[in-house]
Amino acid sequence: MEREYGSDNVVAANTLNNLALTQRLSGQVEEAIATHRRVLGIREAALDPGHPDIAETLNNLGVAYMDVDLDSAPAMLQRALAIREQALAADHEHTASTRTNLGIVLLRLGLRTKPDRCSRTRSLRSSDDSEAIT
Repeated sequence: MEREYGSDNVVAANTLNNLALTQRLSGQVEEAIATHRRVLGIREAALDPGHPDIAETLNNLGVAYMDVDLDSAPAMLQRALAIREQALAADHEHTASTRTNLGIVLLRLGLRTKPDRCSRTRSLRSSDDSEAIT
């Protein structure tokens, strides 16, 4: 793939994003973070700063940081949330997912209470027929 598209190409970034997700799920969190950072660099160089793919990467990076460096997670998730609210809308399922992830991080850090974290997402989920937020 890298021979055909180059290593710093959006197509390569999509594949690397999937690799990073697999790395995290298999317990290779540090490797996943490094791969997500590589994806973020590629996407930031190739895409508009408000592109949803950048938000996806920031969200994934924030989730990975939740496993090993909780203090680094909020900045990633806050940036992802800002992009998703602008690019996708406040009530989009991906925006709600990032809002939930940020709420979990802030709760774990002791910066929010559970009702604060849940109220907005709960209202969004109840207005949507889907049961899964990704």
